[in-house]
Amino acid sequence: RDRLGDPAGALNVLRETVAASPLNARSLLALGRHLLHSPDGAVGSLDEASEVLRRASSVKGAPGEVSAEAFVSLSEALVRAGDAEEALSVLRRAAALQPDMPALRTRLALVYSICGSREEDADAETMRVALAHAGKDLSTNWSAEVWALKSREHFA
Repeated sequence: RDRLGDPAGALNVLRETVAASPLNARSLLALGRHLLHSPDGAVGSLDEASEVLRRASSVKGAPGEVSAEAFVSLSEALVRAGDAEEALSVLRRAAALQPDMPALRTRLALVYSICGSREEDADAETMRVALAHAGKDLSTNWSAEVWALKSREHFA
C-alpha cells in the first residue's frame, strides 16, 4: 500500500500484522522500517521505530539475517536520535550475525566516521573492510549525513 501513496494505510496494515503475530521478526522489521522512513514522522515516531526494531532484533529463533537487518535499521534510528555510540554497539551485534552484509558495512563506515574511530579502535579491521566496500554500498546522502550529524554535535 505504501507504494500506492498511502503510508498511513500501510502503517495500519503493518500494525494489524504485528498485532496478529507479535513475535514475527519480519513483520516487526517491516513496521520498524516503515516508521523510521516515514516522511517527517508523518505516520510514526523515531521512538516507536526504535522500540519496534529492538523487538525485531531480539525475537528468539528469528533468522540471523532478519535480526542483523533489524540491528542495522535500529542503528539508523539511534544515529538520528544522536546516540552514535549505542548505534556502534548495535552494529557490532549485527556484525556477529551477518559480517558480510553490505548495508552493515555501509552503516559501520558512517557510524565510525561519526564517532571518530580510526586505527586505535579495536574494530579497525571491520572499519577497513567497511570502507573497502563502501564505494559500492554508500548512498549518495552518506557524506551529507555525516556532515549534518557532526555539525549538530559541534554546535550543540
